[in-house]
Amino acid sequence: MKYFVLLSVVSAIAVSHSATAGTVSDYFANQTVPDKRYSVSVGWLHANPTGDANALQNSTVINDGSSSGVLTDITGLQNWQSPNTGLEADDVDTAGLIFKYAATDNIKFEIKGGVPPRVDILGKGTVFAPISASLGDDVIANDLPISDLTQGNGIAASARAWLPVVEAQYHFGKSGVDKLRPYVGFGFMYAYFNDFELNDGIRNDLEIAGQRVQQLKANNPFVAIGELVADGSTEVDVDSSSDFAPIITVGANYDINDEWFVVGSLSYAQLNSDTTIKIKDKQTNETLITAKTKTDIDPFITYLGLGYRF
Repeated sequence: MKYFVLLSVVSAIAVSHSATAGTVSDYFANQTVPDKRYSVSVGWLHANPTGDANALQNSTVINDGSSSGVLTDITGLQNWQSPNTGLEADDVDTAGLIFKYAATDNIKFEIKGGVPPRVDILGKGTVFAPISASLGDDVIANDLPISDLTQGNGIAASARAWLPVVEAQYHFGKSGVDKLRPYVGFGFMYAYFNDFELNDGIRNDLEIAGQRVQQLKANNPFVAIGELVADGSTEVDVDSSSDFAPIITVGANYDINDEWFVVGSLSYAQLNSDTTIKIKDKQTNETLITAKTKTDIDPFITYLGLGYRF
C-alpha cells in the first residue's frame, strides 16, 4: 500500500507527458546541457516512521538445565522471546540540505542530508524473564519482571540519526519553458544511529537484571529473585546496526526566476535497524544478558525548501 501511493503518482506524471515524448533514442540524441548545472536548497525536512515494533529476543549466560544453590534444572533463561514488546522510532523534524547536479536538462543526481536530529525511540510492552526450576521435589515457576519499556512517557531511548540519501532523478518539462517541473527519483539511503541515551528507569532495571544473573552464577538464587538495588556492578551497552535502504521520491520544482526556485518532495524508504542491548559484568566484562530487536522504520520523508542554481 505504501509503494502503491507513490507509484500511482509516478504513473500519473509519466502518462501526462507521454503524448509529447519521442522515442528513447530520439530523446537522448537531442538532450541539451543546462547553463546552470548545480543547485543547492535548504529547508524543512520531516520524517514520519510507519513501521511496527518487533518483539525482543533475549538470552543470558544461564543455560537450560543449570543449577544455582538449592535450585536445579533452571530453564527459561537461555533464550526466550518477549511478546508484545519492541521499539519504534518517533516523528522527527530537522533542517534539510540538498545538493543537485544536472547531467542534462532532465536527468539529475541529488545528495540529500540534513542536520542529524535526535530521534526519540518509543518503547512498547513489559519484558519478563520466564524462569522455572526444581526445588527438591517441587517445581517453581515465575515470570520475573525485568523492565516496563513504556516508562518515562513512553520514550525508551533517544539516538542521533545520520540519514544521507543519494538519488538519480528524471525531471519532466524544459528549463526556461516550464516553471513547474515535476520529477521522480530512485536511490539509496544510508542509515547510521549513534549516541544512544537510555531512559534512566530502563537503564536501572537492566542493571538490576544483570545483577540477578550474577547472583544465580554465584549460587545465590533467592537473592537473585528478591528485591535488589542497582549497585554499579553491571553496565548497559546499546548499539544499532547501520544499513542501506532503497528510497523512491516524487517532487516538483517551481522556478521563481532563472536562479531561484522552491522545491517540495515526498520520499519513502524501506528502512529497518537492528538494535542490540548488552548487560555486562563491569569487573569481568562478561556479557550476562543480550536483548535484540529489529526496528522497522520505513519512513515517509517530506521536504520543502528554497533553492538556488549556479
